[in-house]
Amino acid sequence: MSDIKNFRYLLEVSRCRSISEAANHLFISQSQLSRIIRSIEDEFNVMIFERRSGHICPTAQGLTFLENVQALVNDYDSLSQMNQLRTFKVAIQKFSYLYQGLTAFLNQNPAIHTLKIYETDENHIRTLIASGEMQAGITHIQIQKRGLMLKEFTESGLTYSRLWPVQNAFIVRTGHPLTEKGEQLSVEEMYDYPLAILDTGDAHSIYIGEEYAPFFQVIDPERFRQQILFKDFTSLYAFTDRSDAIILGHIAPVGMSAGRVTLPTSRLIEKETTEFGVLFRRDSSPAVRKQVISMIQCLRQPDEQKDPAERTRQD
Repeated sequence: MSDIKNFRYLLEVSRCRSISEAANHLFISQSQLSRIIRSIEDEFNVMIFERRSGHICPTAQGLTFLENVQALVNDYDSLSQMNQLRTFKVAIQKFSYLYQGLTAFLNQNPAIHTLKIYETDENHIRTLIASGEMQAGITHIQIQKRGLMLKEFTESGLTYSRLWPVQNAFIVRTGHPLTEKGEQLSVEEMYDYPLAILDTGDAHSIYIGEEYAPFFQVIDPERFRQQILFKDFTSLYAFTDRSDAIILGHIAPVGMSAGRVTLPTSRLIEKETTEFGVLFRRDSSPAVRKQVISMIQCLRQPDEQKDPAERTRQD
């Protein structure tokens, strides 16, 4: 049975007049989108689109059907907006320091009774925002790909607001033996300790993201005493806070635990290769935009909290 998300997909195909282009905007595969269209056509016994000269157009029946779908989506959105001020849904990647800003956001917005947080990967975050399932998403992007990513966000009807850059660093617990070395610490001395890395693969494979490239220009991971892979930062930090492992990690301008320090060898790594930002739909209601801007304020450092509306337009 069709749901509101699939109807939104259908309207995006109608707008783009292309399944491949719509699939790119919705961050799903072309084959998946084609299956959704066929499923709706079979369910309602109607041919919605026909192919003409390299693009697709609604049939006569399809135009009537799409008008009804648009009316249904509009009615659904109107009903949803009545509850949006009480429930705020945000998709994030698994970075524990984001929760500090989100807690502040909830405390500063007493009208929000429920804050729903969905942890997932960056591609799924865009899909959730584009489909309207989440009001906002917090993601990180490679700075060298920023221009390309902003273009993709714009084409998908999304607005991106930059939060802060993230620096790569070797991180250890406070009191770690290597902290006694000070500026004399060498990379060679680090190899006597375990190495903790976030593994973003699935149950059948290991995947170390390209954000680790700057580290591997400085160190040889095979030379460490052992390598320990973790599926999320929460378990990674919990382990290293009570061990002598070295983390390949990131330092954000907010939320760094007082129980951890960066090693002086971090200066050998290229800095600020990634950044965090907030995604939301360009056609979000004024009430939702106000909530998103409030969240951005709470996530940013105090000295960056100049006029958030202006900052959003600039970013």
